[in-house]
Amino acid sequence: MEREKNTPEGIGDVETSKITDEGMETVVIDTNEQGLRDRLMKECGLDFIGVFSENEGLAVAKKDGKYFYIKRNTTSEDIDFLQKYEKAEDYSNGRAWVKDGRGFYQVDQRGVYVDYNERYRSMGKFFEDLAWVQPVGGDGKYFIDRTGRRIIANYYDDVGDFSEGLARVEIDGKWFFINKTGQAIDSKVYDQVDDFHNGFAEVVKGEETFFIDKTGKRLEYK
Repeated sequence: MEREKNTPEGIGDVETSKITDEGMETVVIDTNEQGLRDRLMKECGLDFIGVFSENEGLAVAKKDGKYFYIKRNTTSEDIDFLQKYEKAEDYSNGRAWVKDGRGFYQVDQRGVYVDYNERYRSMGKFFEDLAWVQPVGGDGKYFIDRTGRRIIANYYDDVGDFSEGLARVEIDGKWFFINKTGQAIDSKVYDQVDDFHNGFAEVVKGEETFFIDKTGKRLEYK
């Protein structure tokens, strides 16, 4: 998703906003790059084009409901021959996450499947460099890093995203919090929990709703 600020043509830089793990990030590109993206949008009939990655020189583009990767010299004739995906993320360190009918998986900058990583039928976005995944043929969820390496060995019935170094996870209907090594912050479990924000999380246990800190300590208000 992008939102571009109005800048007089040919003057200064263009600021493009994109959503990242940490929220909205502003990416500054020069007017030549913006002009290239505008030309590709028009000549190739694109619905969307992202920012070209610095190392790979590739950008996510979308046309007719399908995602693919283009180079700066891609032409409209090239589009028909590009690998299409249901979803596609920006490249990072030579790899990108994509989804097709077989699930989520990683490709290298040639578009070749990184075959030592497992395919996933569902996958969350990366927050704090970790994402939850649910493997094809499996019901449980676990966490991986951006290379696809499994970071936390445990399976969970349900999970949330990492926030402030902690993630909410659920087993057998009970929720608790873990850190990035998979260790629970304490032995307490709850019926419902929210993510941590500014060092606190709201939890529900039985008839009570209250806040805890990142050690699991209940906050008492007087």
